[in-house]
Amino acid sequence: MRLAPFASPSLVVAIVLFAAPPARAGEEASPFALHAEVEVTVLLTATAFWALPVLFEDVLARGNCQPCNPAGVNAFDRTAIGFHNEVAGTASDVGAVGLPLLAAMGSFIDVEPFGWSAALEDVVLVAEAVAISGAVNQMVRNAITRPRPFMYVADTAEENGRSHENFHSFYSGHTTTAFAASIAFATVFTIRRPDSPWRYAVWGIAIVAASAVGVCRVLAGEHFWTDAAAGAVAGSAFGALVPALHLRGDRKSRGEGPEARAVAGPGYASVYVRF
Repeated sequence: MRLAPFASPSLVVAIVLFAAPPARAGEEASPFALHAEVEVTVLLTATAFWALPVLFEDVLARGNCQPCNPAGVNAFDRTAIGFHNEVAGTASDVGAVGLPLLAAMGSFIDVEPFGWSAALEDVVLVAEAVAISGAVNQMVRNAITRPRPFMYVADTAEENGRSHENFHSFYSGHTTTAFAASIAFATVFTIRRPDSPWRYAVWGIAIVAASAVGVCRVLAGEHFWTDAAAGAVAGSAFGALVPALHLRGDRKSRGEGPEARAVAGPGYASVYVRF
């Protein structure tokens, strides 16, 4: 799909809104480097890939089990079969939409040290983390056939068996979105305010709120525990990576911002993450 016709008006808006001007007197210089053309292209491309599967629902793979056999589900995930809490389902929907919005609004709190352009930069970073993680989630989820937990229950399997969406449970999109937005906001907050006493509260609230979305998806019967866990890992990764990739060169050379390293050897594997 050609992006140019769609990118042009968005590019004008982007240049006006978040092409960061030099810091004014009394304002701190931004630790991030954003380029309107790049950011708009990334956002539009990621959003297109995120929405693309909707156009091809009829050709995407689906299962044919109604109900499916739980014998093929690991013992840990099998505990999620039979959950069907409508309140939890509603809460997870609200969280998946609300957390990105709250992260965006939170960027405008205490804008005085950095200016309005910095707050708009933060919104773009959160939006990119959500959009990219959503695009990757859609590609993975539609490539893997895994029925949702309620497809293993006779009563609910029969009425939901016609939708391909119900055969692609891995991994949780709601959880991915919640963690991408929350971790991106917490990461940006920490980079801008490394000495703020509030940074610990921000991280705690971000992780707890996003985790609640994942748990609610399981309690609603929409996902297995490992679906939610994978969504948490993927969302967190993009939430930390997107701001890190936008750090100005001098900040990267000093080792500021998030860092992740994986080490593996015979019989062991470890992951090191620093924020």
